[in-house]
Amino acid sequence: MRARASEPHDRPERIEHRPVTRLRPVSPGVAALLDLQRSAGNTSVARLLARQAAPADPYKSWTKAEIRPIQRELRRLRLYGLSIDGILGRVSDQGLVEAFGGDEWRALNSATVLARLQAATRPRGVSGHDFRYGELFKDGLLDITFGFGFMEELDAAGWAALTQEMVAALTSRGYREDNRRAAELFAAGRRTASGDGRFFVKEKALIYRPPVPPNPSTQSCVFLRTPPVPGEPRHAPLSRRG
Repeated sequence: MRARASEPHDRPERIEHRPVTRLRPVSPGVAALLDLQRSAGNTSVARLLARQAAPADPYKSWTKAEIRPIQRELRRLRLYGLSIDGILGRVSDQGLVEAFGGDEWRALNSATVLARLQAATRPRGVSGHDFRYGELFKDGLLDITFGFGFMEELDAAGWAALTQEMVAALTSRGYREDNRRAAELFAAGRRTASGDGRFFVKEKALIYRPPVPPNPSTQSCVFLRTPPVPGEPRHAPLSRRG
């Protein structure tokens, strides 16, 4: 009988002996740099995952079941007059701004917002429509622009006298001319101001009392714009002062 040839897989594999490449040890400086890169990369990934896990605005994740009792409380406080539909639309948003006197509620969970609304005192009924003070004062700044001109009967001396009269009226009411402080208040409120003029500031000019405490204080800033008077120095724009 003829001997059966061996199958290919029955043959012993040929092992090739290749030279082993040995890595050179890195210097301590390079090792420290690699460790720093790994640490920075891990930190960046952790921050990215944290941003993805937590919504930037908690109120955007409220459910209809959470919004309906909030709307009922807004209706009790006379700040909402539509149906209880569980939709946080424009009118519900406005009601919450008026209730809290600003945008503080946007960073709170629904349970906290509901509890603070329930603790709020319902205002007395009034006729007509109330002004939206919460929207007006939510950044803590009330700015007023006062400008006058086109009085042909006034000469340079008349303009100077009228301007001084307005300045005296402001200072007698506790305002002080301070362009630097006005620029800080505008920046804090994320507002911009431009134009030549004089800025008068009064700290804690009024206390606004929304239904939900605490009661924030509001700074007041008056922008006085007058026609240029010959011989008088012009005031630099607010955005360039500081």
